[in-house]
Amino acid sequence: SYSNGVLDGKYMLRQPNESEVIYHYKENVLNGLHQVYHPLSELFGRVKALEGYFVDGKVEGEISEYNEAGTKVVSTYYRAGLKEGIASVFDNEGRVRIAAEFKHDNQYGMAYEYFPSGAIMKQALFVEDQKEGPETSFYQNGQILSVQHYQHGKLHGLLQEWNAKGVLIVEAEYQEGKRHGKFNKYNEDGTPKLKQRYENDQLIEKWKA
Repeated sequence: SYSNGVLDGKYMLRQPNESEVIYHYKENVLNGLHQVYHPLSELFGRVKALEGYFVDGKVEGEISEYNEAGTKVVSTYYRAGLKEGIASVFDNEGRVRIAAEFKHDNQYGMAYEYFPSGAIMKQALFVEDQKEGPETSFYQNGQILSVQHYQHGKLHGLLQEWNAKGVLIVEAEYQEGKRHGKFNKYNEDGTPKLKQRYENDQLIEKWKA
């Protein structure tokens, strides 16, 4: 649709694979509802793949993405075209699997991964799109599986991993993403299996049980 020679109103485009994109314009600038539809399915019919809104040419509010069955699988919030707020990824049953916080289009804040049960699988802090501080992984019962530390997005400091019985099986040290210091592995009962020492990612010493 045009008004006075410029796009004004609905604009629909059908792709060769029969998916459809629907925009809305006001005075040649994207404004209003934006939708994308999956190719026509014999099982589900015409199903929406994505929906959101534009304000003065920029995404505003929630962008929702859907699978071919119509279940929401991604939710991302925007402000003036930039990611702002919580972004979530859902499984095909609608359960949250990943949740992360954004500020000014950068991942900033805590990020979580979840088991289908809803228990936390992994958690980490992000600062300007980079991991910062400890990243912790868990078993389904809430017991800690591993802890590793980051600085400016690189492994930095101690990394530890435990088996399901709570026995330490891996212990390593990193410096700016490189192995630096001890790098030890242990048997399931905690007895030493392999002990190593690195400097600037180069193996210096090695002892094997």
